[in-house]
Amino acid sequence: MAKFVMMSMVFTVVLLKSAAITNPTEFPKTLPLDSPKTLPLDSPKTLPTEHMVGDGTWDVPKEGDTDFYKNWADNKKFFVGDKLTFKFAPYSHVKRVTEAAYETCHALNSLNTIEDLITDGNGLVNVNLYSTGVYYFISPVYDNCIRGLRLYISVSPPPSPPVSSSPVVSVGVLVPMMAVVLGFFF
Repeated sequence: MAKFVMMSMVFTVVLLKSAAITNPTEFPKTLPLDSPKTLPLDSPKTLPTEHMVGDGTWDVPKEGDTDFYKNWADNKKFFVGDKLTFKFAPYSHVKRVTEAAYETCHALNSLNTIEDLITDGNGLVNVNLYSTGVYYFISPVYDNCIRGLRLYISVSPPPSPPVSSSPVVSVGVLVPMMAVVLGFFF
């Protein structure tokens, strides 16, 4: 009997180490009926996201809603590698500007303009977010900018993928392995 208890303890330690679980209470006691038969121990990597500015067309917000694009951006997270897509009338444009130009809606001279972004024939402008920091965009039409057609976003470093070399634990392998070990002693 003592040999059985000792072997059971060794089996449990080996099983927990192979599953990269250090606390036995972390292992699920049962699986929901609709769960997959494989339990991933790592979370998936984060992929770049394409953000459609304003979730639609880049246009002057409704009367009195000058914070429309600010509120839109406040509900998003932007990371290096993501892409902004502005959609509007063909051959229109948006300017990426300095903070001062954003605040005053003046991008008349090249000192305030970082990039003049002109749409392609489909009315799209894609901006790759290639570095961390704050990006400022405005309509070059002063009246439209004052009425809320401007946007700033803060871009963060990409999230780090989880570091782990732990394997995926298959329930279909664990149960038969346990039965073989227990069968050996009975």
